[in-house]
Amino acid sequence: MPKHNLVTWNTLITASAYSGNVEYAEELFQRMPERDEVTWNAMLSAYAHNRHLEEAKRFFEEMPSKNVVAWNILMHAYCEEGKLDEVKGLFERMPSRNAATWTCLIEANADYGHLEDAQSVFDNMPERNVVTWTSLVAVAWTSIVAAYADNGRVCGAKKLFDSMPRKDLCSWNVVASMYARYGFCREAIEIFKIMCLEGFDPDGKTYVIVLAACSHIGLVREGLQKFTCMEMDHGILAQKDHYRALAASFGRAGELRNAEDLTVAMDDPDGQAWRAFLGACSVHFDVRHGVSAAKHALVVGPEAGSAYILLSNTLALENTLKTSYRKVVY
Repeated sequence: MPKHNLVTWNTLITASAYSGNVEYAEELFQRMPERDEVTWNAMLSAYAHNRHLEEAKRFFEEMPSKNVVAWNILMHAYCEEGKLDEVKGLFERMPSRNAATWTCLIEANADYGHLEDAQSVFDNMPERNVVTWTSLVAVAWTSIVAAYADNGRVCGAKKLFDSMPRKDLCSWNVVASMYARYGFCREAIEIFKIMCLEGFDPDGKTYVIVLAACSHIGLVREGLQKFTCMEMDHGILAQKDHYRALAASFGRAGELRNAEDLTVAMDDPDGQAWRAFLGACSVHFDVRHGVSAAKHALVVGPEAGSAYILLSNTLALENTLKTSYRKVVY
């Protein structure tokens, strides 16, 4: 490329930022013969994305002009660092705001557990009162639903979800995950079914949620059916989390051979997977499978101690049971 134009320079700065090379982004910025708003925002994003907050703040104050994108970049950076006061301060100073601005303030309040403040911000969003619908407003709705869910307000979250003028996949996942997290596993599975009936295609995260829900309430065959449909009906390739959830389901049910087969079928099963299987072996007093699981766990997992403890407990329990059996028989 003999000569860089403005678009090329901006792209190089953005690429450097997302690869973590802030110094090179700074060098490119200084070398540029001309700059536009995109350039300044790209450099600001480089600092913010790599958590150089002091540099981001200094650079922001030096910017010749600041559009709403620049304000949102810095505001989001403070939100990511949990600096609620700074987020609020920027929000108050902003000459103009968009849906992304309001959503960031909702998330910042929610992360701090300030649910009432998050609700107040949501209620005052001007974009909620216009006919035109944007994906950013959908994010705001999902954020407030997630805020209620994270604070254990299950009924409130579901009520808000039901009142959403338009739902997206993320909002369905938030509600399904909430139900599963708080032990309402049948409700999580029901949400999955309703979502599919309403024409939403689940993604990999959806299936992790529903497989875990099936596992926790012993719906082994339903979990297996959903695992099969995941790829056949939706073209989603099973990842480690999907295998773990289904293996846990078989493990809880005492079907340890199937649980072991699924663990082996994972792409490079890690120590966590083998320790989970070892835990199931311990619960069901299956020493033979437990020894095999422990060997794998000790090879691939650095946390060897927990594997030793689980295996030791399994062996000790087996010996106790054998001793008790001899006393009864003899």
